[in-house]
Amino acid sequence: MLGFRGIKTTAVPGKRNREQLKTLFVTLLPITMSVILVVVFKLPLALAMISIVAAMLLWYRYSAGELAALLRDSISLNVILMVAGIMSFKSMLDASDAIDALPVFFRQSGHPVGIILFALPFLVGLLTGLTVGFVGATFPIITALFGGHPDPGAVTFAFTSGFAGVMLSPTHLCLLLTLKFFRAGAAGTYRLMYLPVLLVFAVGLARLWI
Repeated sequence: MLGFRGIKTTAVPGKRNREQLKTLFVTLLPITMSVILVVVFKLPLALAMISIVAAMLLWYRYSAGELAALLRDSISLNVILMVAGIMSFKSMLDASDAIDALPVFFRQSGHPVGIILFALPFLVGLLTGLTVGFVGATFPIITALFGGHPDPGAVTFAFTSGFAGVMLSPTHLCLLLTLKFFRAGAAGTYRLMYLPVLLVFAVGLARLWI
């Protein structure tokens, strides 16, 4: 909504408006069905997503060649390497006992816990541009910092801090693809993003204090 400020609206004929609403409904149907399957029918998320993808492939009658192209395009080597790197990093933390040593170091550093909860996820999110990156790399440390039972408010604040870093990251793949597809300027796009990111961060900060 914040990104559409200043854009003039035009009157749309009733029939065309109904067609657009129908298109919007169909577009959002996979997301809506995934929420219904998980929340209402308590289906595991992975099984729900597999069922929805399979139903869409059958509905649109994908050929064998189209399925092969879809699988080829959907597999990202960068994401696979990122996940492998995160799991390796976590194994290194466990093997070196850093999970136990880092919380002690942070406590003895004298820095407020709030600064640590912000800085670690934000910086990793800014560097990786992936949610799985900052969660996998920093949340084991944050969990150990609270003795294995972190406060929900602290987790929320840490997540929103990392999310803010991801949204502002120049390596954020979704942002890069969007800029390329719409041929948009990075500077102007970032100006539109600052306020929404600050609002999300403010919610996390408020949750830390409540």
